[in-house]
Amino acid sequence: HTLPKVYESLQKQTLQDFEWVIVDDGSSDHTYMLVQQWIQEAPFAIRYFKQANGGHHVATNRAIREAKGKCSIPLDSDDQLIPEALERFLKHWENIPENQQEHYVGITALIETESGALMGSKFPTDIFDSDTTTMSYILRFGDDRKGMIRTDILKQNLYPIFPDEKFMSDSIIWHRIAKKFKTRFVNDIL
Repeated sequence: HTLPKVYESLQKQTLQDFEWVIVDDGSSDHTYMLVQQWIQEAPFAIRYFKQANGGHHVATNRAIREAKGKCSIPLDSDDQLIPEALERFLKHWENIPENQQEHYVGITALIETESGALMGSKFPTDIFDSDTTTMSYILRFGDDRKGMIRTDILKQNLYPIFPDEKFMSDSIIWHRIAKKFKTRFVNDIL
């Protein structure tokens, strides 16, 4: 019941050169039928994969392995992007000098609720380069954010899988990534 809002927000993107990889992690609703309709009408590529329920981390690994783009923005079934989000994420990325981009994992932006309330607090400056471990544990910016992440780095840092484990904290991969790569944090609500 929430996935149509994700689709609507993707349809409204001012930048349409992207693919939407959907991993259906064992749903028992009519997701498949919705997605088949969208595949026929969307102005962007949609790839759909159904699997037995393994938990968010297993579904995320599948999406990352299937992703073809240079960058990825993991979305949950209830997330929405503002119409200019992809364009602005790309612009923020391009503002990092090309000879320094290899040292960055991506861009992290602010998010707000559907009613327009900012979730969490703003970063210390409008553009702030750091890593996720420093932001979470030293500067205490542990709030929920949304980011555009280099797919190649995600593919090298998949979640570990343990039998019968349905939950894995995001911090497991982000602490590993933070040891090698910076993130550009921006006070832009996307």
